[in-house]
Amino acid sequence: ALSQYFHFNVSEAGASQEDERILEFLRTYSSQGENRGYITWFLDNRPERRYDNDYSAPGEIKNVLSQYDFIGLAERADESLVILKLILGLEFKDILRVGNSKTADHPPPCLHTVFVRPQKSARITSFMEAEAQNKKSYYDQLLWNAVNQSLDTTIKAIGPVRFYRELEIYRALLINASHFCANRKDTFNDCYFKDNGCGIHCMQKFVDSDQYKEVTSTVALY
Repeated sequence: ALSQYFHFNVSEAGASQEDERILEFLRTYSSQGENRGYITWFLDNRPERRYDNDYSAPGEIKNVLSQYDFIGLAERADESLVILKLILGLEFKDILRVGNSKTADHPPPCLHTVFVRPQKSARITSFMEAEAQNKKSYYDQLLWNAVNQSLDTTIKAIGPVRFYRELEIYRALLINASHFCANRKDTFNDCYFKDNGCGIHCMQKFVDSDQYKEVTSTVALY
Protein backbone atom coordinates (compact mmCIF):
# COMPACT_ATOMS: atom_id res chain seq x y z
CA ALA A 1 0.00 0.00 0.00
CA LEU A 2 2.89 2.39 0.73
CA SER A 3 4.43 1.74 -2.69
CA GLN A 4 1.01 2.19 -4.26
CA TYR A 5 0.54 5.57 -2.56
CA PHE A 6 3.92 6.89 -3.68
CA HIS A 7 3.59 5.53 -7.22
CA PHE A 8 0.05 6.61 -8.09
CA ASN A 9 -0.73 9.35 -5.59
CA VAL A 10 2.59 11.13 -5.08
CA SER A 11 4.50 10.49 -8.31
CA GLU A 12 1.63 10.61 -10.78
CA ALA A 13 -0.89 12.85 -9.01
CA GLY A 14 1.34 15.07 -6.88
CA ALA A 15 -0.31 14.13 -3.58
CA SER A 16 1.08 15.21 -0.21
CA GLN A 17 3.97 13.32 1.39
CA GLU A 18 2.91 14.38 4.89
CA ASP A 19 2.63 11.57 7.43
CA GLU A 20 -1.05 12.17 8.10
CA ARG A 21 -2.03 11.86 4.42
CA ILE A 22 0.05 8.69 4.06
CA LEU A 23 -1.41 7.16 7.23
CA GLU A 24 -4.92 8.03 6.10
CA PHE A 25 -4.30 6.03 2.91
CA LEU A 26 -2.61 3.12 4.70
CA ARG A 27 -5.50 2.80 7.16
CA THR A 28 -7.91 2.06 4.30
CA TYR A 29 -5.83 -1.05 3.48
CA SER A 30 -5.28 -2.05 7.11
CA SER A 31 -6.83 -5.09 8.77
CA GLN A 32 -9.79 -2.94 9.81
CA GLY A 33 -9.87 -0.57 6.82
CA GLU A 34 -12.38 -0.19 4.02
CA ASN A 35 -10.08 -2.01 1.58
CA ARG A 36 -9.09 -4.78 4.00
CA GLY A 37 -8.34 -8.11 2.36
CA TYR A 38 -7.99 -6.28 -0.96
CA ILE A 39 -5.81 -8.83 -2.77
CA THR A 40 -7.98 -11.77 -1.68
CA TRP A 41 -11.11 -9.87 -2.72
CA PHE A 42 -9.57 -8.79 -6.05
CA LEU A 43 -8.66 -12.38 -6.97
CA ASP A 44 -12.03 -13.82 -5.93
CA ASN A 45 -14.20 -14.12 -9.05
CA ARG A 46 -17.36 -15.30 -7.32
CA PRO A 47 -20.24 -12.87 -8.05
CA GLU A 48 -21.47 -13.00 -4.46
CA ARG A 49 -18.09 -11.69 -3.24
CA ARG A 50 -18.03 -8.68 -5.58
CA TYR A 51 -19.26 -6.25 -2.92
CA ASP A 52 -18.06 -8.07 0.16
CA ASN A 53 -14.43 -8.11 1.29
CA ASP A 54 -15.07 -9.58 4.75
CA TYR A 55 -13.62 -13.08 4.81
CA SER A 56 -14.29 -15.19 7.86
CA ALA A 57 -15.53 -18.63 6.80
CA PRO A 58 -13.06 -21.54 6.87
CA GLY A 59 -11.80 -22.62 3.47
CA GLU A 60 -12.04 -19.18 1.85
CA ILE A 61 -8.38 -19.15 0.80
CA LYS A 62 -8.66 -22.64 -0.69
CA ASN A 63 -11.74 -21.48 -2.59
CA VAL A 64 -9.87 -18.50 -4.07
CA LEU A 65 -6.89 -20.66 -5.04
CA SER A 66 -9.16 -23.20 -6.75
CA GLN A 67 -10.26 -20.51 -9.19
CA TYR A 68 -6.78 -20.31 -10.72
CA ASP A 69 -4.41 -22.73 -12.43
CA PHE A 70 -1.42 -20.67 -11.33
CA ILE A 71 -0.66 -17.69 -9.08
CA GLY A 72 2.83 -16.23 -8.74
CA LEU A 73 4.39 -13.83 -6.26
CA ALA A 74 6.01 -10.49 -7.03
CA GLU A 75 8.57 -11.24 -4.32
CA ARG A 76 9.48 -14.42 -6.20
CA ALA A 77 8.96 -13.09 -9.71
CA ASP A 78 11.88 -14.94 -11.32
CA GLU A 79 10.88 -18.26 -9.77
CA SER A 80 7.22 -17.71 -10.63
CA LEU A 81 7.99 -17.01 -14.29
CA VAL A 82 10.31 -20.01 -14.61
CA ILE A 83 7.63 -22.26 -13.10
CA LEU A 84 5.10 -20.84 -15.57
CA LYS A 85 7.56 -21.46 -18.42
CA LEU A 86 7.96 -25.11 -17.44
CA ILE A 87 4.25 -25.69 -16.86
CA LEU A 88 3.22 -24.20 -20.21
CA GLY A 89 6.21 -25.44 -22.19
CA LEU A 90 7.37 -21.93 -23.09
CA GLU A 91 10.80 -20.70 -24.16
CA PHE A 92 12.99 -18.29 -22.23
CA LYS A 93 12.23 -15.54 -24.74
CA ASP A 94 8.56 -15.75 -23.73
CA ILE A 95 9.29 -14.68 -20.14
CA LEU A 96 12.13 -12.20 -20.67
CA ARG A 97 11.71 -8.68 -19.35
CA VAL A 98 13.72 -5.51 -18.94
CA GLY A 99 14.11 -4.50 -15.30
CA ASN A 100 12.48 -1.17 -14.49
CA SER A 101 15.23 0.09 -12.19
CA LYS A 102 15.91 2.94 -14.57
CA THR A 103 12.29 4.00 -14.65
CA ALA A 104 12.37 4.36 -10.88
CA ASP A 105 14.15 7.69 -11.41
CA HIS A 106 13.73 8.24 -15.15
CA PRO A 107 10.26 7.15 -16.29
CA PRO A 108 9.22 7.10 -19.94
CA PRO A 109 8.21 10.54 -21.28
CA CYS A 110 4.62 9.33 -21.64
CA LEU A 111 4.26 9.45 -17.84
CA HIS A 112 5.17 13.15 -17.63
CA THR A 113 6.41 12.73 -14.07
CA VAL A 114 9.37 11.91 -11.87
CA PHE A 115 8.93 8.93 -9.59
CA VAL A 116 9.31 9.56 -5.88
CA ARG A 117 10.68 6.67 -3.86
CA PRO A 118 8.63 5.63 -0.80
CA GLN A 119 9.82 7.22 2.44
CA LYS A 120 9.04 5.84 5.90
CA SER A 121 9.13 8.20 8.87
CA ALA A 122 9.13 6.91 12.45
CA ARG A 123 5.32 7.27 12.56
CA ILE A 124 4.82 5.36 9.32
CA THR A 125 7.24 2.62 10.39
CA SER A 126 5.51 2.26 13.76
CA PHE A 127 2.09 1.96 12.11
CA MET A 128 3.32 -0.65 9.62
CA GLU A 129 5.02 -2.73 12.31
CA ALA A 130 1.86 -2.75 14.44
CA GLU A 131 -0.24 -3.64 11.42
CA ALA A 132 2.13 -6.49 10.54
CA GLN A 133 1.26 -8.07 13.88
CA ASN A 134 -2.47 -7.58 13.25
CA LYS A 135 -2.22 -9.27 9.87
CA LYS A 136 -0.57 -12.52 10.95
CA SER A 137 -3.91 -14.30 10.50
CA TYR A 138 -5.22 -11.78 7.97
CA TYR A 139 -6.60 -13.19 4.72
CA ASP A 140 -4.16 -11.47 2.37
CA GLN A 141 -1.30 -12.85 4.45
CA LEU A 142 -2.88 -16.31 4.52
CA LEU A 143 -3.29 -16.16 0.75
CA TRP A 144 0.35 -15.10 0.33
CA ASN A 145 1.46 -17.98 2.57
CA ALA A 146 -0.61 -20.47 0.56
CA VAL A 147 0.77 -19.25 -2.79
CA ASN A 148 4.31 -19.28 -1.43
CA GLN A 149 3.88 -22.87 -0.28
CA SER A 150 2.33 -23.80 -3.63
CA LEU A 151 5.41 -22.47 -5.45
CA ASP A 152 7.68 -24.58 -3.24
CA THR A 153 5.52 -27.66 -3.85
CA THR A 154 5.58 -27.10 -7.61
CA ILE A 155 9.37 -26.70 -7.62
CA LYS A 156 9.65 -30.00 -5.77
CA ALA A 157 7.36 -31.67 -8.33
CA ILE A 158 9.37 -30.28 -11.25
CA GLY A 159 12.59 -31.42 -9.64
CA PRO A 160 14.92 -29.01 -7.81
CA VAL A 161 17.95 -29.77 -10.01
CA ARG A 162 16.08 -29.04 -13.22
CA PHE A 163 14.26 -26.02 -11.82
CA TYR A 164 17.25 -24.25 -10.30
CA ARG A 165 19.29 -24.83 -13.45
CA GLU A 166 16.52 -23.16 -15.46
CA LEU A 167 16.38 -20.35 -12.91
CA GLU A 168 20.14 -19.85 -13.17
CA ILE A 169 19.91 -19.59 -16.96
CA TYR A 170 16.93 -17.22 -16.76
CA ARG A 171 18.71 -14.88 -14.37
CA ALA A 172 21.80 -14.90 -16.58
CA LEU A 173 19.57 -13.92 -19.49
CA LEU A 174 18.03 -11.09 -17.47
CA ILE A 175 21.47 -9.68 -16.68
CA ASN A 176 22.59 -9.97 -20.30
CA ALA A 177 19.34 -8.44 -21.56
CA SER A 178 19.64 -5.51 -19.16
CA HIS A 179 23.20 -4.79 -20.33
CA PHE A 180 22.16 -5.22 -23.97
CA CYS A 181 19.29 -2.73 -23.69
CA ALA A 182 20.63 -0.35 -21.04
CA ASN A 183 22.18 2.20 -23.38
CA ARG A 184 19.57 2.06 -26.11
CA LYS A 185 17.62 5.31 -26.02
CA ASP A 186 14.33 3.77 -27.05
CA THR A 187 14.30 0.98 -24.45
CA PHE A 188 12.28 2.79 -21.79
CA ASN A 189 10.10 4.68 -24.26
CA ASP A 190 9.11 1.56 -26.16
CA CYS A 191 6.40 0.20 -23.87
CA TYR A 192 3.07 -1.57 -24.25
CA PHE A 193 1.38 0.80 -21.80
CA LYS A 194 2.96 3.67 -19.84
CA ASP A 195 5.89 1.96 -18.05
CA ASN A 196 4.54 -1.57 -18.52
CA GLY A 197 6.24 -4.03 -20.86
CA CYS A 198 9.10 -1.75 -21.87
CA GLY A 199 11.91 -2.58 -24.27
CA ILE A 200 9.69 -4.54 -26.66
CA HIS A 201 11.86 -4.22 -29.74
CA CYS A 202 15.14 -4.28 -27.84
CA MET A 203 14.12 -7.60 -26.30
CA GLN A 204 13.52 -9.02 -29.76
CA LYS A 205 16.95 -7.83 -30.89
CA PHE A 206 18.47 -9.48 -27.83
CA VAL A 207 16.66 -12.76 -28.53
CA ASP A 208 18.10 -12.70 -32.06
CA SER A 209 21.62 -12.01 -30.77
CA ASP A 210 24.52 -14.40 -30.25
CA GLN A 211 24.44 -13.59 -26.52
CA TYR A 212 20.98 -15.09 -26.16
CA LYS A 213 21.89 -18.17 -28.16
CA GLU A 214 25.07 -18.69 -26.15
CA VAL A 215 23.31 -18.58 -22.77
CA THR A 216 20.32 -20.69 -23.80
CA SER A 217 22.52 -23.30 -25.48
CA THR A 218 23.53 -24.50 -22.01
CA VAL A 219 19.98 -25.82 -21.51
CA ALA A 220 20.89 -28.84 -23.62
CA LEU A 221 23.75 -29.69 -21.26
CA TYR A 222 21.54 -31.00 -18.44
